[in-house]
Amino acid sequence: MYRQLFCLTLCYSPLLNAAELQLTINNIKTTDGAIMIALFNQAQHADFPYQIKQAHTLKIPAQLEQITASFSELENGRYAVACYHDENANAQLDMNWLGIPQEAYGFSNDAQAQVLGTPSFEQAAFDLTETVSLAITLTD
Repeated sequence: MYRQLFCLTLCYSPLLNAAELQLTINNIKTTDGAIMIALFNQAQHADFPYQIKQAHTLKIPAQLEQITASFSELENGRYAVACYHDENANAQLDMNWLGIPQEAYGFSNDAQAQVLGTPSFEQAAFDLTETVSLAITLTD
């Protein structure tokens, strides 16, 4: 009996801690391309926001003004989001010769880019338990 209960607990324990992140991405200026979204967890903080392959990702067709997206069945923890509007659909954030982004981008907490780079994981981080709703405003 206890063995069956233990197995049942192990099988369903990830679902007991499942959390959901609901995102609203604002300030979308055109319907060209897609909004690329990457969700990083605490273990990936050193990769933020560059190692997209390590993160949970979504690609949502662009719509004027705003889109909504969600990540479900996530483990509770500390996360950060980075996103950009891939207007020309080349699957990368285009930059000029100085390294300044040429496509709109944004981060959770609306964390601002630094003079010589991106915000840190901690500047964009939030705690995820159960359901969290966030809004991100893309740069102009």
